[in-house]
Amino acid sequence: MNWRKLTDRCEVMVNADRSLLANLLKEGEEEMTRLCNIYEAEHGETLSTETNTIVLPTEDEGDVFKKPIVVLHNGVKLKAMQEYDFYHKSDNSLHSGTPIGYAIKNNNLLLSHIARIGDKIKIKYYAVRTTHVNTEPIIIPTYQKDLCNYACYMATLKTDPATASSFLQLWKMAIEQINKDEGDREMLYTVREEI
Repeated sequence: MNWRKLTDRCEVMVNADRSLLANLLKEGEEEMTRLCNIYEAEHGETLSTETNTIVLPTEDEGDVFKKPIVVLHNGVKLKAMQEYDFYHKSDNSLHSGTPIGYAIKNNNLLLSHIARIGDKIKIKYYAVRTTHVNTEPIIIPTYQKDLCNYACYMATLKTDPATASSFLQLWKMAIEQINKDEGDREMLYTVREEI
């Protein structure tokens, strides 16, 4: 479904300005990607210097990093670690070489070892979508109609609190269900990894 069709759907439920509804739908998508792990993005780079620090995507790039799914170094999956688990030399500096793991600190991905020039890093991650240049939502169609509940809630909040409350309940139920579904999916992946 595209933004226009979703706006049409909202107009069937509430009497509000089309441009307001369109903007609220996009705001709802941002909220949904913030509250649920449903939007996947990726970032890749070839290192131009020896480093163990990769700056994660920010709002300027459209997809704000939220949570890692997988981190690859030259095509090999790295394991999630805590920074204190990294191996250090006697002078407390990191070893150079092939990283075996990574940690997230602030807006940085830290590699367990100082990687070489030319090494390739690829990060698949859950993201919050903050820019809307597409003609349709980036979330999967299964959840797109739920955006209407958010838009209708916000559009009626001042003028009709009772109706707004109904849309808010529908929105919250959708978010809970999405998170439950996502939790079930992550548990399945975790079990597979352990096996």
